[in-house]
Amino acid sequence: MILALNASLWLVISAQPGDPGGRKLYRTQGLIWLAGVVVTFLCPISKFHLLWVYPLGAFAPYAIMHWRLQRTMDLGTSPMAMLVKQHLEQRSGGQVWNWPEMLRTFKVSGSIEPDRYASIIKASEAAQSWVAQEPGVGQVAVIRRADKVKGTLLFIDQPRFYFCWRPD
Repeated sequence: MILALNASLWLVISAQPGDPGGRKLYRTQGLIWLAGVVVTFLCPISKFHLLWVYPLGAFAPYAIMHWRLQRTMDLGTSPMAMLVKQHLEQRSGGQVWNWPEMLRTFKVSGSIEPDRYASIIKASEAAQSWVAQEPGVGQVAVIRRADKVKGTLLFIDQPRFYFCWRPD
């Protein structure tokens, strides 16, 4: 009886169109709890699954929200990422790409992670430039897809933006 009631409630909630109030976020929680009820119904002797099913269902919405917020930061679409993008556009004086835009425009052929790039730039004549003072800057070797010109882009890690295109 409980199984049928829980399954029908979950199906009614998940069949409704749209996502007002984050209903899709809690569908995962309902699905996890429904799986726990099904396992309880099929194996009434064992209750071991209750040790992980219910906590997993309780924390799933928060994990999904965190993943969505992280994804908007990575794609450069959150309000904070837009401020960082404006800052980079002003400092570099050129175009700034987020990750999907960069992949449409360029093909990556190599990279230097931020820690290694920081040691390289501090040892060069560009140690006084604004890029040397910017935290988490790395470099990628790219090929522009439009005309196959090789060059380099600088990037920052969090949120991921690419800037300072220089052809070789």
